[in-house]
Amino acid sequence: MFENLRVDLPRYHRGLLEQGIWPVIVFRYGMWIYDNIKFKPLRNLLLLSYYIIRVPVEIATGVQIGLGARIGPGICVHHCGDVIIGHRCVIGKYFTINNGVTLISKGPKDKWSFPTIGDRVYVASGAKIMGGVKIGNNVVIGANAVVVKDTPSNVIVGGIPAQVIGSSESWTNVFGPKN
Repeated sequence: MFENLRVDLPRYHRGLLEQGIWPVIVFRYGMWIYDNIKFKPLRNLLLLSYYIIRVPVEIATGVQIGLGARIGPGICVHHCGDVIIGHRCVIGKYFTINNGVTLISKGPKDKWSFPTIGDRVYVASGAKIMGGVKIGNNVVIGANAVVVKDTPSNVIVGGIPAQVIGSSESWTNVFGPKN
């Protein structure tokens, strides 16, 4: 929990004063409980505290991060409001997300599979990433794009359905460290 938060926090210019860090802290707390507390009665009690904290934070920020998502260090929620990260999403390091973004399964016909996102991915406002798609590293997903198929690394995608519209080389300043 704390190792990831040490990487997450510097990505917020105003630190704990920024609204986007709060759902991340609550998510990291819930995952710490889930991954580290093996004694079931204690884990259930601590998970109750997690849910008591989670609900008001979700209401205040409009950001829902499903417990069970696997998110690498360096996540940055730039703008809150209507952000949903499904409970089985797998997300790499230095993920940047804006408002109105949804990462979900397409449903039972998709076998409830969720997106897998690589390292240093930037998702602009209103984008939707649905189903068991795989997003490569160093990818920019444009505003209001709907991603329903795999995306290679080092590209910019946009449109409905999303398609490659350019190279992401000029976006390296938003991606975070290359390590």
